[in-house]
Amino acid sequence: RALPDVAVVRRGQVWRHLKRGSRYRIVLVARACDSARPDRDGSAVVVYRGPDGRCWTRAMSEFLDGRFVLVSRGWLW
Repeated sequence: RALPDVAVVRRGQVWRHLKRGSRYRIVLVARACDSARPDRDGSAVVVYRGPDGRCWTRAMSEFLDGRFVLVSRGWLW
């Protein structure tokens, strides 16, 4: 199965985690800096915030592997 284009993940969008059902707002898309893992240095990561206010990060490849689905393209809460 082909992965969606990375450009679909944008600040302000709301995504739902399929297993938990929780909704998360995208804070930003950043680049990883990992000198211990040069193979991951510069790779895209997603920073997202849950309804409890806590922020999380996940590799873009994991974020787009089917764990999350886009709920809203703009600001809802």
